[in-house]
Amino acid sequence: MYVAAFAMTKPTTPKPASQRSALHPLIVVLVGEPLSGKEVASQYLVQRYGFVGFRFSKILNDILGRLQLPVNRPNQTDLANALRERFGGGVLADVVLREIAAGSYPRVVIDGLRHPAEFESLRKLPGFVLVYLTAPLALRFARVKNRREKAGEHRFSLADFKRDEKLPNELFIQRLGRKAQVRLVNDKSLRDLHRQIEEQVIQPYLT
Repeated sequence: MYVAAFAMTKPTTPKPASQRSALHPLIVVLVGEPLSGKEVASQYLVQRYGFVGFRFSKILNDILGRLQLPVNRPNQTDLANALRERFGGGVLADVVLREIAAGSYPRVVIDGLRHPAEFESLRKLPGFVLVYLTAPLALRFARVKNRREKAGEHRFSLADFKRDEKLPNELFIQRLGRKAQVRLVNDKSLRDLHRQIEEQVIQPYLT
């Protein structure tokens, strides 16, 4: 669960397997299509290995909440585009970078990279690893029908879901995914996703 300003998650006690590299910095940045499993992957790293979690969407949701506007993908997109147009493409990443610097966190997971300028800001961090999560569209649509995170999304038709995938906020995802060091295909069970994280993220970059 993400708490505090700008989606900062308090670190938990790491498992013994990860204690060998307690001082080794690791910044895992997640990019992927909607409902590809970014939040689930982030929660796993937070709960099992003591990462501190950040979500770009939490920044947008905080602002929308203050404005008493519905938290849905079109509003998030409009707000993100307005912020980027006025303050630069990396404005959301700059917020997260300041939070990371203030806390001196050695292990961080950032959920929701969507813009090339955000990538350019974050890739300079020590221990940066870009992880691309993906899943078939039909499976991701089935997941959205069971989720209640954004206003009205459980009523989406397949056409609505496909339309949202073409919003400006989503257009760079696959391009950014091609830059990733790690690619996770989340099309099976939760246990399988956890196995992929262990094999492709934890073993090469943390242990």
